[in-house]
Amino acid sequence: MSYHYKASGLDNVILVNGYRIEQDPDFGETVHIEDIHGLHRAIARQLTSLPRPLTGAEFRFLRTALDMSQQALAIWLGSSEQNIRNWEVKGRAIHVANQPADRLLRVLVLSRLFKNDDVGQLLEQLSCVQNKADEPLELRHARDNWLAAA
Repeated sequence: MSYHYKASGLDNVILVNGYRIEQDPDFGETVHIEDIHGLHRAIARQLTSLPRPLTGAEFRFLRTALDMSQQALAIWLGSSEQNIRNWEVKGRAIHVANQPADRLLRVLVLSRLFKNDDVGQLLEQLSCVQNKADEPLELRHARDNWLAAA
């Protein structure tokens, strides 16, 4: 027996174990899921490795797994809150996010949820990038190496 876990907001999550269905006298049938946070991490891990673009529902799941608002994710992706909203709602079952946003979201999930600090630091830096024209790259030479001057 398996359980179709729809509370994730995804239509394709099936649990083969790790849950139990109970009858509550006040609320009727209830489902208890073991380690719900671990389950959501496992779903996130599977979504990041899909060999196809994310659907709107999957995109939203990953954003909420990161505990990020649409506005915060838009800043990280260099996009707009309206784009995030459109990708999540209008594209619920279809692939609508652009390819760079799809890929960056997956990298952000791997960085934040699965602790790849190098990637996390790079994404943090990129989220703060501003358009500054003609800013010089100041370098200095020290001990046979070139380094940033700052």
